[in-house]
Amino acid sequence: MISGANFVAFLLFARFLPQATWGEFGFAYALAVFAQGFQRAWVTIPMISFSAAAGRWAQEQATWSRLNSMLALIVVGLFGLGAGAAVLFGVAWVGRATAMAAVMAAPMVLYEYGRRAVVLEKRMGLLAAMGLIYALALTAIAAVGLRRELHGWLPAVAVTIAASSAYLVFLWRTRRRTEGSPARLSLLRQPSFIEFVRWASLSHLGFSGYNFGVQTLLGALAGPSALGIFHACRAFLQPVSVAIGAMDTVDKPRAAAALGSGGASAMRQALFRSLRAIAVIALPYVALVACFAEPLLAWVYKDRYAGQSSSVLAWCVVALGMIVAQPVESGLYVARMTRQMFFGRAFAAAISLLVAWLSISAWGVPGAVLAVALGYSVTAVAGLFLLARVRHVVDG
Repeated sequence: MISGANFVAFLLFARFLPQATWGEFGFAYALAVFAQGFQRAWVTIPMISFSAAAGRWAQEQATWSRLNSMLALIVVGLFGLGAGAAVLFGVAWVGRATAMAAVMAAPMVLYEYGRRAVVLEKRMGLLAAMGLIYALALTAIAAVGLRRELHGWLPAVAVTIAASSAYLVFLWRTRRRTEGSPARLSLLRQPSFIEFVRWASLSHLGFSGYNFGVQTLLGALAGPSALGIFHACRAFLQPVSVAIGAMDTVDKPRAAAALGSGGASAMRQALFRSLRAIAVIALPYVALVACFAEPLLAWVYKDRYAGQSSSVLAWCVVALGMIVAQPVESGLYVARMTRQMFFGRAFAAAISLLVAWLSISAWGVPGAVLAVALGYSVTAVAGLFLLARVRHVVDG
């Protein structure tokens, strides 16, 4: 449901908004996703690794909820300051994009926490209800917007309302059980937690180098219109991204359970099953997009993005790297190898940004996308090498 809603709504927004305006929203959404990377490092992945054991989640969920809320406030404040600074320095489009990110960030962070929490509680009916509310709200706003000239802020407003509505469903069904629970702040002072968060945060910065960093470089060198092409072509691969995100929600708890009960070999088997499931779902779709890139561009966007099939093909290459990299990342997180993950991602980011600097000048948007693909590929290879060396069972 989430995949379908994002796919349809973002294609519609990209079709009817000017390239530069769509590029500003794309950069804003990338900023919000960048912030969610720190949420993963501080909250959603640690709460799986540290509190998924029987009985611990009920005792510690209030701690994670309060930490997540604090992180959401910090993110909104930082984006607000960033928007003001961009306007002050005369970069108006960056200021608008950062202001959009400030509006979207808190609902996105809160909704993501709710999704992870209900998965840990195995309340899949509630997870589906939240996804349905998100999908209905997003697509309804997109459909209403088609009846009039689209405002540049409409996509950001749509995401904000959709994520907020889904999170309110989560609060309605769970608040009575959590609002009176005390926060166990001692959990956040554990050396193992601090070490995990430190290296997970640095790993996210490395990951952002070949994702958000390449986008930033593209915007700086070619402007928001190039970012519009970047995100319009990326939208075709949105179902793959969300399928990977859905697997990310469930494969980490499964891999953690396998590591605890059967050791490293059981964890690797669980991760291979995740890879196989993603591949069966995603590869046929990627092949179809690659074969019909130009007709799809004409059908979905009319002539707005004509001649950009090379960028779509480059995104198909990125999708292949993402499919392999996702279960590898899950294994490294579950095995608490965040320090090693950081060095692999930092190396990938350095190579990707260097290549992007050269390839954007030579090939424009397709060059930027291929630099992203290179980053995923290097990360996946390094991660596979690290996972092959895991021999221990993680305590706790």
